[in-house]
Amino acid sequence: MHPQWAALLADAARRKGRPVPARLEGALSEPLACPPLAVGSRWARLTGIGLIAAVVLGGGGTAAWAVVDSWVYGPEGAVEDYFEALTEGRAEDVLELLGGTDSGPLLTQAVLDRQRKAAPMTGVRISELEESEDTAAVTVTYTVDGDEYETVVHLVADKEDRHHGLWRRWRVLGGLGQVELTASSVLGKAQVNGVTVPLDEGPTEVTVFPGSVTVDGVSTAHVAANGGGTVVVGPGETEVVDELRAGLTGKGERAARQAVLTELKECVERSTTLEPDDCPIRPDGYFWGDDAEDVKWTQKSEPSLQTELTEDGTVTVSGELDLEVAWTDVSFDVEEKMEDTCTSSFSATVDLSGTTPSVSFDEYY
Repeated sequence: MHPQWAALLADAARRKGRPVPARLEGALSEPLACPPLAVGSRWARLTGIGLIAAVVLGGGGTAAWAVVDSWVYGPEGAVEDYFEALTEGRAEDVLELLGGTDSGPLLTQAVLDRQRKAAPMTGVRISELEESEDTAAVTVTYTVDGDEYETVVHLVADKEDRHHGLWRRWRVLGGLGQVELTASSVLGKAQVNGVTVPLDEGPTEVTVFPGSVTVDGVSTAHVAANGGGTVVVGPGETEVVDELRAGLTGKGERAARQAVLTELKECVERSTTLEPDDCPIRPDGYFWGDDAEDVKWTQKSEPSLQTELTEDGTVTVSGELDLEVAWTDVSFDVEEKMEDTCTSSFSATVDLSGTTPSVSFDEYY
């Protein structure tokens, strides 16, 4: 059998109906007497294996064996198969070509389908091959969303698991990608290609199919996530997305402010001393607090407030409160009506994690 026929037959058996790749057309050193076999037929798939085995095992098949090993089952073929599985959206085949050991929430058929729909990988082309004994490096270019990328795919020959027990099976090493993301401690989750994943303290790395990967923070009713974005990651590569940041939503800011206003109003109304322990209000002057009776505080106006979400997730609300206070001074055994106006500065911490916001005022200053 002509070696090129052996290559075509082997490829037909292996590809099970998919078109013969362009690289095999270049394997022909002389014109064939008839066109290549129809790779879509059941006959080609079934008899191809038998013919190949007969040629290789029947003697005089050294040349055919070498051609099949190099052109059909070589590292370029393994890389073509890998990218073909990626571009056609066959998640199971992608993982099988890596050895079938990888798994994870982002390595599913649904995720690959979503990824391909958002930004398909096209124009895959092998531009260079470096092979040495049982290792190889194949340079591949491809296009995603109009931009061309280049990556080097590394492979190793598996001598134990052979094609039809004869030809080495090349495995893609590190064929998946990694995406590294960092986030505000306020955010506990992120969405990667539509899948919700938990965030670790510090950088979080997730394993993904090569291609376009989109990362978003997960917002809550009170916390808005921003940052992140879309990156294109190649096989064996790690890409870093912009930090996921957090800020208060309009609803969260209104909830924090209203909680502080309500607590201020209530603490002013319930305070019966000039220096109450649970409320950030004090007269401007110096008074003997123990000699004051019938203390009555009155809020004169709505305070102006500044709201902030700190890096550790604390919601702070600060401002100034205009007040009027009246009391009876009983020092020196003399009762005297007193009153004063003052402006008290305050800072409060608001916890929005529960069903009802809780407020604690910082130490008075």
